[in-house]
Amino acid sequence: MSLAYALKYPRNINKLVLVSPGGIERTPLAITNPAYQNLEYDAEKDDPDNPQTLQFKSSFWPGDYGFFGRYPSIKPTFKTIWEFHLSFFTFLRWMAPWGPKALSERNLSKLARTGSVSDWKELDLFIRYLYQTNLKASISETSIMRIFDASVVAKYPMLDRIQDLKVQETLWIYGQHDYMFNDCGRAAVKLLNERWDDSKAEFEIVSNAGHNLYLDNYKEFNEKVLKFLSWNNN
Repeated sequence: MSLAYALKYPRNINKLVLVSPGGIERTPLAITNPAYQNLEYDAEKDDPDNPQTLQFKSSFWPGDYGFFGRYPSIKPTFKTIWEFHLSFFTFLRWMAPWGPKALSERNLSKLARTGSVSDWKELDLFIRYLYQTNLKASISETSIMRIFDASVVAKYPMLDRIQDLKVQETLWIYGQHDYMFNDCGRAAVKLLNERWDDSKAEFEIVSNAGHNLYLDNYKEFNEKVLKFLSWNNN
């Protein structure tokens, strides 16, 4: 969403920080895949019972259209739930009071595992905040299901759009144990830095952190972001 905004309103952005962003990688399912453009359909000649097929050479690099990512591991049940826009939190609410209890325990273990938050009063306050945040349904729970498919990839990948990005300074930052593919950030940084001489794209990894790196290791995350923004001396 940040990249889409920056592409549309470049004059409003001086520096752009992408924190474990989604929708970056290319995939065989991308509408910009050149293989689709090479298909020619003739309604009179083509047999609808034997449609044309596409073959892909799989790749481990998110800059390639043969990058399948986590798609092969997606279970049919999960895919169905995703396509019907059913939120994980909806199921938790149906389980009340066991649902919120399970969510609280999960969040507690995630926050405590890194040791960055050791004050139990602070942990308790944050768990209560998360519980109240998820107590009622929100459009934010299902919005991601409308933008991405079940494998959390975009149909119109950003790697096919950021060549038009006018923002000269960007920071791509991921957690060490992030479930998002940090090679997407490496590919984006390489592409952006090859465009012009004054383009400055940086790639960073926050140690001992997952997808919520700003919580898992907030000290290191803050340091890297403040350094990029040149705010660390203020």
